[in-house]
Amino acid sequence: MEQNGGAERVLWALHEIFPQAPIFTTIWDRQAVPRFQGCDVRTSWMQGLPGILQVPRAYAALYPLAFNVMKLEDFDLVISTTSSFAQGVHTNGALHVCYCHSPANFVWRPEAYFHGRAARTAAIPLRTWLKAWDRRAAAQPDIYVATGQSVAERIDAFYRRSAAIIQPPLERKWFTAHQADEFFLFAGRLVPHKRAGLAIEACAQLRVPLVVAGTGRMEHELRKGSRGQTDFVGYVADDDLRSLYARARAVLVPSEEEFGLVSLEAQAAGTPVIAYDAGGARETVIDRVTGIRFAPQTVAGLAAAIGRFQEHIWDRKAIQANAAHFSQERFERELLRLIDRHLAAKNQSFRSAVGQRDT
Repeated sequence: MEQNGGAERVLWALHEIFPQAPIFTTIWDRQAVPRFQGCDVRTSWMQGLPGILQVPRAYAALYPLAFNVMKLEDFDLVISTTSSFAQGVHTNGALHVCYCHSPANFVWRPEAYFHGRAARTAAIPLRTWLKAWDRRAAAQPDIYVATGQSVAERIDAFYRRSAAIIQPPLERKWFTAHQADEFFLFAGRLVPHKRAGLAIEACAQLRVPLVVAGTGRMEHELRKGSRGQTDFVGYVADDDLRSLYARARAVLVPSEEEFGLVSLEAQAAGTPVIAYDAGGARETVIDRVTGIRFAPQTVAGLAAAIGRFQEHIWDRKAIQANAAHFSQERFERELLRLIDRHLAAKNQSFRSAVGQRDT
């Protein structure tokens, strides 16, 4: 728990369904993810490592080990929510439901995570070990749940496991009236695979205003490359982000997202989305109704999509109606129905085994 992203929003949704359940995690940066203050959060031995909160990826090889030694005893149900390694916990007979945002991209899809050949090559020894560990850990959960179709396909391809699909929820607080069309907006972490540079270059070419909300290790590089034509506002709290969504012409999502809650948060403000046509965008963005899906994933491709966007008249109510489909109530209903069904089957199987042994 070291960044305030979509996975942390889903974890909060799970906490609201099961508020008394403890939360086990490797590390927790309380400043970056403050909303869990007051919750029963239990960190691993990694929390005390020097510099772990400043450079968490420097300890990449240790996360599997930390999850592997977690012993979760005296629970009927364990939900692991993960994009890397949490499915490897030992649950001591509890029903284990893995809510998977994606098999770890830097392990299984390095071309989507590393944008330089040198970095991909340097990571090969670590990735080889992590692949072997991840395959074994993938056998731990009783049930896999994917955020969407593309993630379900990756779970099948990499883990050889089938997955139910329950799309993440959108909190009610994001719904607000659209206020203005002042600028284009990029909202997200400033890291290579989010492709913020595409948004910056495309808007600079078209001479349209762009606001960038977020921080990350590429911030200095992106600021330097923007030549002063982009407004970097840094980290913004949710209330301020909601206001930015409501004042934006459109929100730009140039990366391939596993699901992409940013797209739905924008739509909740009646703001259309211009998103790369892959992954979760195909489930959250209805082309020419709630936004524009574009390809190829290049500056020219995004610039052309912005041009198409500006020729279209947008129905704010239709955009918000699409976001409303992804409610917390729907998420809770589908998840609890799946859990109830599998708990009943597990208990029946246990009773049958006991009956056979008695006989």
